[in-house]
Amino acid sequence: MTTKNSKKGFTLVELVVVIAILAILAAIAIPVVNSIINTASRNSAISNADSIELQIKNCQADIAARNTERYSDAVSNPSNIHIDTVATKTGITTAFEMVTYNNNQYFPVWDTASDKCYFIGATGTPVAGQRIDDAGAPALTVDGTSIICLTDAADGSGGPSTTVSVTSL
Repeated sequence: MTTKNSKKGFTLVELVVVIAILAILAAIAIPVVNSIINTASRNSAISNADSIELQIKNCQADIAARNTERYSDAVSNPSNIHIDTVATKTGITTAFEMVTYNNNQYFPVWDTASDKCYFIGATGTPVAGQRIDDAGAPALTVDGTSIICLTDAADGSGGPSTTVSVTSL
């Protein structure tokens, strides 16, 4: 008669091997996931900048064409149409939210030289015609572009500015 050796469970060596394999997989997966999250944040900022730019230019075109369908007070007083009005009327208020990319915060800023919106690193409050970093170097956008001439397109919290008129951009 033969008896069967019925050990239940795993040996210590088997458990250590499984833990080592899981640690290796985690070491590979975590940087990849972080890279994907960073890329998504960057692409979101670029998309938001494009949306802001498009809606501001549409508003400026409506004002120039005296189209009052969306902006009823554009003909009587075009300077009343501010960025926050455009954001509210077009439903793009979330496009003005701060974006974190590579552990840096970026806010939307209007470049008056090129009539484009960029997300600029938040090292200070952007002021028209001034650089915003302390070292005096040109500010960098979320995609690495160097910008010098800036107009604030967002308030300090990342929401649409209430002070910048779209007719002055």
